Amino acid sequence: MRSRRVLLIVAIFSLLAVILYYGQDAETPPPPPPRENAPSGNQFRSRGDSRISATEVETDPVGGRNPDDSPEVLADSASRYANLSSAFVKKFCQKVLQIENRPKVCLYDLKEDIFVSTKITREGLWDPKGVRQVMKALHDCEGSGERPVFLDLGANIGSFTLPALSAGFETLSVEPMDSALTRLATAVSLNQLSDRWRLLPFAVTDRSACLKVNVNQKNKGGSEVQYVPCTATHNLQSIPLDHLMQFLPEQPTPVVMKMDIQRYEPYAILSGRQLFTHHQVKLLYLEWAEMKQALAEGTNPEYMEKTEQAMHFLMHDLGFSVYDHDSLRKLDWANRLQWSNNIFMLKGDIHPA
Repeated sequence: MRSRRVLLIVAIFSLLAVILYYGQDAETPPPPPPRENAPSGNQFRSRGDSRISATEVETDPVGGRNPDDSPEVLADSASRYANLSSAFVKKFCQKVLQIENRPKVCLYDLKEDIFVSTKITREGLWDPKGVRQVMKALHDCEGSGERPVFLDLGANIGSFTLPALSAGFETLSVEPMDSALTRLATAVSLNQLSDRWRLLPFAVTDRSACLKVNVNQKNKGGSEVQYVPCTATHNLQSIPLDHLMQFLPEQPTPVVMKMDIQRYEPYAILSGRQLFTHHQVKLLYLEWAEMKQALAEGTNPEYMEKTEQAMHFLMHDLGFSVYDHDSLRKLDWANRLQWSNNIFMLKGDIHPA
C-alpha cells in the first residue's frame, strides 16, 4: 500500500513538472543560439557573407535608432538626431566656421573636446589644409562638368561635411557616436542644408558587427569603437565600405572621400574594392598616423599586413599618388615611415593646390 502511495505521489509530481515546464516554455521563448566567435575572439553575428543587406542592419536604439530601421530609413530621417531646443542651440551652436556663408557649427564643451571644438572656436577651422584640398577636388570635378559626391567617413561634428554642403555638394556623412550625430544633424538643420545630405549612424570597418563607443572624455573626436558581443544594449552597427554603394548613383560617379575612422582605415579600404573600382574616387584624404605607427613598431603583424594590402591596392592597382599634408610634396612608398600623419591620395586629373 505504501509503495502504491509513493508511486502515485511520484506520478503526480512528474505530471506537475511537465505542466510547469511546457507552460513556462509557451510564454518564454527559447534563448537565441550562441553567436559565432570571430578570429580575434570577439563575438559577431553569424553570416555566410560579411556584407549585410539593408533589411538586416540592426542599429542602436539610443538617439532615436530603432532595430527595425534600415539604412535607407535612417539616412532619410537624419532630422531625428537634431536637437533644436533653444537651450542646446544657444549653448553649443555658433557661427564661427571661417568658410563661405559662415554656417553654424555645433561644438562640444571645450573642456570635453580640447582639439576639434577648441581649434574651431579659436581659428575657425579644425583642419584648414585638409578642408582646402577636399573643397578643391570637389570644385575641380564640378569644373570639368561632373557632379561629385562627398563621402565623409568619421564625420564627427561636421568639420568637412558643413563646408561641402555649404558649397552645394551632395554629401553622405557616416558617424557612429550619438553626441556627434546630434551636433552634426542640428547644424545641418539650422543651416537648412539637409536637402543635399544623407546621414548614416554607423561605423565603417570591414564587416557587419556590433560595437560600443569608448568615449574619450577630453577629446570627443578621438573616441574609438570596439567590437563587442551583440546584446540589447550593444547593437551599434558597423558596415563594410561597399555597403555605401546603395546610396551612390548606379552609374560611375566622381567621389571625394575623407576617411578618419580611428585605426580601421585599412580594413575599410579593403572592404571597399567595389566602390573604389566602380566609382571615380578622385581624392582620398586619409589619416595615416595609426598605420605609420604600426609599421614603425612592428608589433602587430596582422594590422601591418592589412595596411600594406590596402596601400598596395590604392597605389599599385588603382594608381593613386600620395602627397604630404603640409608641403603637398609627392611621397614615395619607400619613405612611408616619414609620411605626415594625414595624407592626400590623388588620382586622375586632380592635383594638389
